[in-house]
Amino acid sequence: MGSAFENQVNALALAYLRRYHGELQEQKSQNVAASFNGCRERAIRLRSDLQSVGVNCVVIRVISVDSLTHESNALFHYHDVVLDDAHMVYDPNYTGRVPVHLQNYVQTAYFLPKNVDIWKLGENPTRIANYANELRLEHPPF
Repeated sequence: MGSAFENQVNALALAYLRRYHGELQEQKSQNVAASFNGCRERAIRLRSDLQSVGVNCVVIRVISVDSLTHESNALFHYHDVVLDDAHMVYDPNYTGRVPVHLQNYVQTAYFLPKNVDIWKLGENPTRIANYANELRLEHPPF
């Protein structure tokens, strides 16, 4: 069990993720194409919001040359999401309601993923992991 402060940070982080998820669901219900666009900007805003409540996090890019079929039925070549220092992935399109551990994210968020790379974005983009039947962490993201 975490401290009262950690619990408050976790509750605020979860509230932000759920707010972004709700916005996407509203767009989807109105058939707004933007619900599957803008993942980069959305990930940057979510990272800023999470950092504002004390979450140490970065934007990561999940990418595949074979395309990725997201759990939400979107087709991606890449998808930007947020990763925190506990290796929890915040993806408003998929996880929406709760973060998912990086170890489980690719195989639960995408249909039959293969040849998937995960890059930490920023000033010096770095490939941090690869998924081919299982996740293999190549570089620590933090």
